[in-house]
Amino acid sequence: MPSVTQIVITGGPCGGKTSCLSTLFERLTAKGYKVITISETATDMFMSGIKNTEILPPEFEKMVIEYQIAKEKIALKAALNFPKVVILYDRGIPDCRAYMSDLDYQQGLKENDLNEFQALNRYDAVMHLLTAAKGAEQFYTCENNQARNEMDLEAIRQIDDKTQQAYANHPHLYIIDNSTDFEGKINRLCAKVFSVLGLSSSVF
Repeated sequence: MPSVTQIVITGGPCGGKTSCLSTLFERLTAKGYKVITISETATDMFMSGIKNTEILPPEFEKMVIEYQIAKEKIALKAALNFPKVVILYDRGIPDCRAYMSDLDYQQGLKENDLNEFQALNRYDAVMHLLTAAKGAEQFYTCENNQARNEMDLEAIRQIDDKTQQAYANHPHLYIIDNSTDFEGKINRLCAKVFSVLGLSSSVF
């Protein structure tokens, strides 16, 4: 049977997800894994013309949930063709909870035949990259994501908190903070992912 590990890379805006995902892809591929990366669903929708500025937040986020489920289903189906696979998700279903009320979130899950436990535990591990707005404010920028329009640092911190809370009950949630430079942050993330996979991370 194929060995499939599903890992969410999440966190507040400008936490370094794009760079970290790229590095993880390279390092895991070098270790012999087939790596499947699933892009951020909300950004995909925004860039396709389906914008959260034009659709009320509850409905937009419900669309994100539905689209995310479809993408995950395809990723898992593709993974069955390889013996050793890591699926890296740029955000997961629970991320939507940071942008909608608990009631709307629960309704969005129900419409897709999911409950909160199922939405959370479909992933083997969650890596939360703290936003640069927490401890690395001088590096916060919106320039690397056209879909990002949050500029108020306090609002960004609140989004980061809400995102972290959305995954708080996951048994394998890891917080990657800004206590080092960005290279160190990437290395600490990779070390955690390697640990989840039972690999040595002594090179980091």
